[in-house]
Amino acid sequence: MSRDNKQQEKKVPGNDWAYKYKFKNDLPDIPFDPKLLEYPFPVDRIYRYQHDPLITQTTLAISGRDLELGVPVAPFKSGWLRRALQQPDVYDVPKELDEADRFLLEDEAPPPTKKQGPKIDYKNLPSFTMKTGVEFQADKKKKTGTIKFVIVSWSQLSFLMLTIISPRFRYVEEEEEEDDSQEGQLRAIEKSFEHARDTTLSNLRHPKKSTLKALEIVPVFPNFDLWTNPYALVNYDGDIVQEKSNAGIEEKDPRADTNRSGAVLKSMESAHNTPYVALYFPTDETTERKGKGPSDDLFGEEESDEEEQLDEYTWVRDYEWTQMDDDGKVIFEVQEGKGAYWRPFEGQYRLKRKRGKVIDDTGKPVRIKIGKREETHEELENRKEMERALQSVEEQDVDAEGELEDTPMEEVEDREDS
Repeated sequence: MSRDNKQQEKKVPGNDWAYKYKFKNDLPDIPFDPKLLEYPFPVDRIYRYQHDPLITQTTLAISGRDLELGVPVAPFKSGWLRRALQQPDVYDVPKELDEADRFLLEDEAPPPTKKQGPKIDYKNLPSFTMKTGVEFQADKKKKTGTIKFVIVSWSQLSFLMLTIISPRFRYVEEEEEEDDSQEGQLRAIEKSFEHARDTTLSNLRHPKKSTLKALEIVPVFPNFDLWTNPYALVNYDGDIVQEKSNAGIEEKDPRADTNRSGAVLKSMESAHNTPYVALYFPTDETTERKGKGPSDDLFGEEESDEEEQLDEYTWVRDYEWTQMDDDGKVIFEVQEGKGAYWRPFEGQYRLKRKRGKVIDDTGKPVRIKIGKREETHEELENRKEMERALQSVEEQDVDAEGELEDTPMEEVEDREDS
């Protein structure tokens, strides 16, 4: 029984470790060197500066740490921080400053600015001159003035390149003051004629395509006859006449030019109180009766004295409209045998065709009739007011010497009647 109990006893680990292992430190042989601290302590005892591998790849000159010119360990004890707080504006100049280095303490002089020539007042330029790509260069000899409106037609393109400088275009110089008097403005206008005389077909160049050649120079004048009529500029998202066929080829409509010149836009409102415009084309009977060509009566010319009849138009499609910025915009027209004229318009709109479910046919007439009516009292008063403003300008004639002469009212009326 006792033998079996001894075999079943569990050993506790660690009871016999002190009797089987021996730990000791072997001392060095005598004599030995004592372990002493290095004094004075090394500078990099606490921190050590090591170069990064990126330094070898950079092209900039990188300098290491500079212990001689570093910040003192005890700034308050040294006194320089206390002096800087008490007198922050006083710079402590070293006593042993070399005279050759004194210029380093002086303020840097500003770099000399290059004297510029006369500047152009671009703020007063009309917006349509900014889009032509024409570069305006100032000339010191021709400092102020206006230049005539000029339209140049090019041989290889079917558009008009505008080189326009309005009466508000001026050369601005700080040295001289502009003379805003009547005599000063006349002298400035006369000086601008020198540039107009120097402009010929030979020295005109297209701003982007040098291969184009100018064929004709046409002066542009204000259209005082139609100045009182309100006009608006409308931009469509596509051709209002041409329609693409199933094969993807545009079909040519023989009445395309007539429909473009005689189209009518009528303001509408949907069932949800959303405004839109409807496009109407004249019917065949109206076109044949009026006998219009593609370029007749584009700007409201007087029609022939025929019996008054109503013009009939049919609905084509609807457009959504958005108003655009119309600041400084004008309309140009070229009348064959008469010249080129311009006048400002009151608004500019962009029309986008309605598509799919957006189309609303509620309460929209498919066919309309249009005829002339007499002007209302308010419309007549507005027209007379604009005519009086134009007449005040026409009453003054400029003679060859640049002096203004007042023309009697009776003479102006006789001239208008003739």
